[in-house]
Amino acid sequence: MKRFINLNKFSPFMTNIGGMCFRDKIFLIADSMGSVEETSTKYDSVQKLYNKGDNLVVIAGNPNLAKTAINSVTNNPQPVNHFVYELFEKAKEKNICGSTAIFLVGGHHETGQPLLYRIAVSKEHNFVEREEIIFDGSGSIYADEFRRCSKKLGKDPNKFDLVESFSSFYDLERYGSLDSFVNDKFQFGFVTPEGVSRLYHPDISFDEERGPREYVAEVIKTENLNEKILIQHLFAREYKKLIDTFYYSFDSDMRDYFKIKQTYTEHTEEYFRGTCNISVLNQLVEERKLIQTNIEEALKTIMQKGIDKFINYNKLQITRQQNLMEKIQTTIADINAQVNK
Repeated sequence: MKRFINLNKFSPFMTNIGGMCFRDKIFLIADSMGSVEETSTKYDSVQKLYNKGDNLVVIAGNPNLAKTAINSVTNNPQPVNHFVYELFEKAKEKNICGSTAIFLVGGHHETGQPLLYRIAVSKEHNFVEREEIIFDGSGSIYADEFRRCSKKLGKDPNKFDLVESFSSFYDLERYGSLDSFVNDKFQFGFVTPEGVSRLYHPDISFDEERGPREYVAEVIKTENLNEKILIQHLFAREYKKLIDTFYYSFDSDMRDYFKIKQTYTEHTEEYFRGTCNISVLNQLVEERKLIQTNIEEALKTIMQKGIDKFINYNKLQITRQQNLMEKIQTTIADINAQVNK
């Protein structure tokens, strides 16, 4: 499939955005580095993920062009194939200066199938492509290289279960953040048969004042109008703290999983060289299974949404932390007992 542009050669903007189809789901991700308006100043908390008419969009390139095009599209829910066509036409219409903008769009086709598209608009190129997995921006150089190396080892993200596929997708974004103009304050989007959902790093500055309230109401998933008003106007800050706590726990588990997979690979090589005991590998397997369970629960919480699910997940995280502290205290006590003998 034809690649659109190498951003390092043709465009001054630096970012890392990605999308991946997985069975009946779509994952979207973006970093948070970017400029505001047309200044050359870089900020590390820029919103790049949007929900427009139950279609999720991540953007790169000229922020004014991208946001103007998105805001020009009808906000009513519509199939992703119709939405993509409208967004494409609006982006071309608004691009009077010949700027560059890229949109990754995930949503449901009118048949109900989740689909992923990439829209590219610039002075030289305007087109739409269907994608299965794609990373774009300066960080994609690192992400694509890591993906090529992984595929050579038989590690194709689409061949795994939910946790392994998403973690592989997450790892690609992590490698993309090696770029000096990309950060690791991630924004996540999910398209599932049940709908769409988002999760933002707590530092993200929303473009509009109502953005945080709408985000909280979406995550809380309430259909009661009075409850929605209360959430949006009275308790939005408290609910956002709950969601932010969830984000930190989820991101911590994702980072731990990234590290433990690397450690397991290293120790496996050492085991075959006869320099690592099998008991060490078995312990890593158990630790990996535990983190897998945590991530699976977190992904279900994000995709299914609802205040009760977020509260229950955070309670489980508190219990895990308490168990960890007790384990550490017991270990310290055992060590002190041995020393004092």
